[in-house]
Amino acid sequence: MRFLLDENVDARVRRVFTERSHECWTVPEANLAGDTDDEVTVYAMDHHAVVVTHDVEFSKRRERAAIGKHLHLKCDALDAPSLLRDNFDAVISILNRADHVFVRLGFDGPKHFMHWQ
Repeated sequence: MRFLLDENVDARVRRVFTERSHECWTVPEANLAGDTDDEVTVYAMDHHAVVVTHDVEFSKRRERAAIGKHLHLKCDALDAPSLLRDNFDAVISILNRADHVFVRLGFDGPKHFMHWQ
């Protein structure tokens, strides 16, 4: 699976994906720094990647309208790597279920939405 890390995601999260042989790159590496959330979403869809972010507003829009694949890390940046490691298989399983899915990962585990609200 491929993952695109938003500008607010710590580099240690990248290691969680790459240690498990997933492809991962950042918004700045994709030359998208400063682009809108919608532009990042379209880029990710075009590149068959999951957008990973801590951005609450971005995530609220994708939760209401699941477009592409989106993973919201609902935690502090320092907690994200361990939280992701602890829930990795469940997150990947959910992301594999549909072309358009929103996953919120918090301390209560992953929650997913696959429809427009």
